[in-house]
Amino acid sequence: METGERLGPYRLLTRIGEGGMGVVHLALDADGRAVAVKVLRPHLVTDENGRRRLAREVEALRRVVGPHVAEVVDADVAGPSPYVVMRYVQGRSLPERVERSGPLRGDELHAVVVGLARALGAIHRVGVVHRDLKPANVLLADGEPVVVDFGLAQFSDDTRLTATGMLLGTPGYLAPEAIGGAAADASADVHGWGATAVYAATGRPPYGTGAFEVVLARVLAGEPDLDGVPGWLLPVVEAALAPDPADRPDAQELLLAVQDAAMGFAPRLPARTPRDRADDATELRADGREHATEHVAALAAAPVPPLPRQDAGPEHTRLETWVSSPAGWAVPDDDRPHEGTAGGHLDDGSEGVGPARLVAHPLLLLVALAAAAAAAVFAPVAAAAGALGVSVSLRAVDGAASYLARRRSAYGRRRADALLALASLPWYAVRGTLTTLATLPQAVLGALAPGAVVLASTHGLRPEVDSGAFDGLVGALAAGALLAVFYGPASAPLRRGFDRVAEALAPGRLAPVLTGLVLLGAGALLVSVAVGERTRTWPVHHTPEPVASWVDTLRSY
Repeated sequence: METGERLGPYRLLTRIGEGGMGVVHLALDADGRAVAVKVLRPHLVTDENGRRRLAREVEALRRVVGPHVAEVVDADVAGPSPYVVMRYVQGRSLPERVERSGPLRGDELHAVVVGLARALGAIHRVGVVHRDLKPANVLLADGEPVVVDFGLAQFSDDTRLTATGMLLGTPGYLAPEAIGGAAADASADVHGWGATAVYAATGRPPYGTGAFEVVLARVLAGEPDLDGVPGWLLPVVEAALAPDPADRPDAQELLLAVQDAAMGFAPRLPARTPRDRADDATELRADGREHATEHVAALAAAPVPPLPRQDAGPEHTRLETWVSSPAGWAVPDDDRPHEGTAGGHLDDGSEGVGPARLVAHPLLLLVALAAAAAAAVFAPVAAAAGALGVSVSLRAVDGAASYLARRRSAYGRRRADALLALASLPWYAVRGTLTTLATLPQAVLGALAPGAVVLASTHGLRPEVDSGAFDGLVGALAAGALLAVFYGPASAPLRRGFDRVAEALAPGRLAPVLTGLVLLGAGALLVSVAVGERTRTWPVHHTPEPVASWVDTLRSY
C-alpha cells in the first residue's frame, strides 16, 4: 500500500513503522481521527500462515485493553489486503528517547518500568503473551509507556505457528527458553520486561551487541550487563532476568515489586531456587525440535565472550540491595549484597545507595493503637486531636522519606539530601492533612460497628447498668475508628510512616522494649479509668452544651 491510498474507510497518510509481519501507517478514519493501520506485507498476503497469524493477532488484541497498551479499534482480515487498526499513540519510541537524551533517570524511569509492568498485567490478564517485548515496541506518550506491535502475540494456550527451529523474536531480548525452542509463556514477557528496563536505565542492550550467536550465548549463560542499573531497580531486574522461568515473578508480583522498589522499599519477590547452570542448559535444550536443539547446544558449548565495558573507569560502586521474603516485609536471613554500579551520573564524593530496609512493626502498631484507644477513654477530646495530628505527621514523614529514597536511588547520596527532604515536609504535610480529612468518614464508619456491639451488650447504657459501660463505648468507638484508618483504604502511607518513626526511635532489638513501654502506658491509663478517674475533656475545660447534652442522653438512654 502506498501513501494516499484508501484501505477500506481509512486513508493512509504516511508510513510510521514496520516489522517482520507488516507495515504500520498513520491514517485517518471516516471521521478524520488519526489511527494506526498495520497492513500485512504484500509477499505474505498469499501465505495462509501469514493470514492465520494476523487473525490471531486481531483476536488477541481485541481482548487487551488499558492505558499502557495500544488497543484494536477495527480490523479486516479476510480482504485482499488484511489490516488491523489500532489506537494511534503520538510519541517517540523508547530507543529514540534514549538515543536523543540518554538513559532514563528518576521519576521518568519510575514511570516507564511501572507502566510496562502494568501493561504486562493487562496483557496476561486475558491469557495473551506478547512474545516480543523490547524497547522498539515501547512508545512514550507524555512520559507514560505504551506497548505496541503485537505481531508475535499469542494465546497462552495456543499452538505455536513457528517453523521447526525458527526463532521468532529479537536477539538480546529473547528469553533463554525461547532460544531453546520451548513455547514462550508469560514468564518470557517478564524476561522481556527486565531486558527493556535495563536498556531504559543504562542505554545499552542487556546482553551486549555483536554476532547473533554471541548475543544468544550470553542470554543462555544468564549473564546480563547490569552496570548502571540503579540500586532500587536492580533486584527486580535480576529476578525478571532469571534464566529459569520458575524463578521469575509473574506480572502481578512484578508490578508489586517494582512499585515497592520505586518507593524506596525492599521489593517483595518470590524466592529463587538454587540451580546448577548445567541443569539449566540441559533443560533449555530439552525440546523436540532438532535444529533448535543442535543450535543451542553449540551455543552453550562455546565460550561466552565477556561483555565490553561501557563505563569510564575500572572502579565500581558496590550497591547493597535487599530482597524481602515472599511473606512480606521481613528481612531475609542472608543479606547478601548484589554487585552493581551507580552509573556515570554521580558527582564526586557521592555514593550509590540501594533501597533502604524498612522493617515492619505490626505488633508495636497494634499496641500503639490500643494505647490510643485507652487514651481516648481517659481524655477523648485530646486523644482525637492527637490522632489527627499523628495521622498528618506520619503521612508527611512517609512522603518526605519516600522522596528522599527516590532521589538517592536515582542520583546517589548527596550533601543536600537532608535539607531537601526537610524542605519537602510542608508540602507533604499539606497532602497528609487533605488525606486525613478525606479519611474521616472512613473513621466514622469504622467506629459504628463496635459502638453498636457495645450498646447492644449493655442494653443501651441504662442507669442500672455499671457506669463504666460508657467508658467501654468510648473505647470501642476509638478502637474501631483507629483500625479503619490504619488498615483501611489509603492506609499504607500511615503504616509506613509509623514503621519509619519506630525504626528511628527503637532500631533493631530495641523495638520490643518500646512495645513494652507503650503497653505499660496503655495499662496505666486503663487502670486509672477503672479506679474511678473521671473522663477528662481537656483542653476543653467546659464541655460544649451540645456535647454535654448528647453525653447525658447516652448515659440515661
